[in-house]
Amino acid sequence: MKVRFAMLFSSVLLSANALAWQPTKTVEVLIGHGPGSGNEIVFRALAAEVEKNTGAKFAIINKVGAGGAIATRDLATRKADGHSIGMMTTIGIPVVDKMSIPDPTTRGYTVDDFTYLMLPALNQFTIIANNKDTINTPKDLVNALNKEPTSFIAGGGARLVYEVLKSNTKFNDVVHLNDNGPVHAINEIIGGHSRIAVVPSLVAANFHNQGMIKIIATTGPNRIPQLPKIPTVGEAMPGFVVATGWGIIAPKGLSKEMQDWYTREFERALQSESVKAVYRTNIIELPDAKMRSAEGYRAHVDQLESKYAKIVENYVKEVSQKK
Repeated sequence: MKVRFAMLFSSVLLSANALAWQPTKTVEVLIGHGPGSGNEIVFRALAAEVEKNTGAKFAIINKVGAGGAIATRDLATRKADGHSIGMMTTIGIPVVDKMSIPDPTTRGYTVDDFTYLMLPALNQFTIIANNKDTINTPKDLVNALNKEPTSFIAGGGARLVYEVLKSNTKFNDVVHLNDNGPVHAINEIIGGHSRIAVVPSLVAANFHNQGMIKIIATTGPNRIPQLPKIPTVGEAMPGFVVATGWGIIAPKGLSKEMQDWYTREFERALQSESVKAVYRTNIIELPDAKMRSAEGYRAHVDQLESKYAKIVENYVKEVSQKK
């Protein structure tokens, strides 16, 4: 009797699992930056595990432009059928996209137009310079920005670092140059075409370790364990913290069953040794369990929107006055 009951229970369990939602076709993944970006590196590592574990298939679509806003706008128009998701920079939707496209009508979305699935990765920015430059410390940086015009590359998400620096120092005459991505910014520094650039630590560390550029400071709350000798900006400018990350989102209205599949399977992937190795190599931090939940991710987005609202307002006002 016990054997028959166990067999019946197993059969019911298998049937329930078989009926649970999972993708029935290739999932299109929108990424607003080019190949080799942090978004893509993180997602490919996670997706490889999810594909292995579930048989699901993912196809990355790089839609570059407006600091990632073009890809985000595309995702906002997709059906919430579980087969379109995005790997977006966490500070994009609540902050930087508003700088790139201030008019919400033109932008085509707000923070409320998406389903926030999970936040699997965090990353600090780095402030870099040419090896021959006299700026070597955060204090040197602050002094330079206060005293002389300084060419500065900070496009995309790194734009926020520039704006927060600007709001915390006395300078008004820094030449601000947009860039086409972190690798382009690094090439501008190596070539001597710009003095300062802001790029994710994920990208900067390899160039720094090879002696091609120098990292002056990182922008997070603490020093990066893999770069223990590099100070934070906050050590010279108390209270300064700007961090970023990459989150998985979907169109608004995604069913609870679909949400559960994504959060469950990507959380499972995060525990794999292969993903942990990618994170260690690329100086990627794992958020705490709360931030990896749908509720925690959305709360983080709301916090960012509130924290940088004044920065966004001042930036938009300044741009409009120059037109």
